[in-house]
Amino acid sequence: MYVPLSDLLMDASVHTYIGHRALNRAEQRHLKEVLSNFLRDWKSHNTALYAALQLDEVAVWVFVDEARQALSGCAKDALQRLMKNEGQHLQVNFFDPYCVVRHTPTGPVFLTAHQLAQQMTEVPHTESIHLYDARIASKHAYLNARTLPVEQSWIAPYINKLIDKRKTQWASKAK
Repeated sequence: MYVPLSDLLMDASVHTYIGHRALNRAEQRHLKEVLSNFLRDWKSHNTALYAALQLDEVAVWVFVDEARQALSGCAKDALQRLMKNEGQHLQVNFFDPYCVVRHTPTGPVFLTAHQLAQQMTEVPHTESIHLYDARIASKHAYLNARTLPVEQSWIAPYINKLIDKRKTQWASKAK
């Protein structure tokens, strides 16, 4: 059952899909229509799921009130299939784990993990680099922070390895 986000509890679970490029307004409208139609009839073990949707140019967030009805594996799979199909239709990869979206005052910047590591080693940065958080666990977390410092992100260990590798390469070139 598709409901407004305000109707869900603060601990409603969240499924986040971050694309590898920005969605234009027409693509956002299309996704909203397709997903809201899907959520109206979405069920888990023949019981309606209370679900809400939020999206912007960067990501799609699907919220589920699992206090009312637990989300089954089949229901999750149905959502994953829909997002994969819509991604193919729109030519957006919502499933690239190494795509990161840097939050900047002028808008989102889409990068690979390698590009982010390169930026962090080549340009001294005094400001904190924030990324869109793909691991938001609840409605409460979504409402409070959709971005986090790169140092706190899931990709931080990978980025640190890339940075260390680049520093080692520079040190050997300097000798």
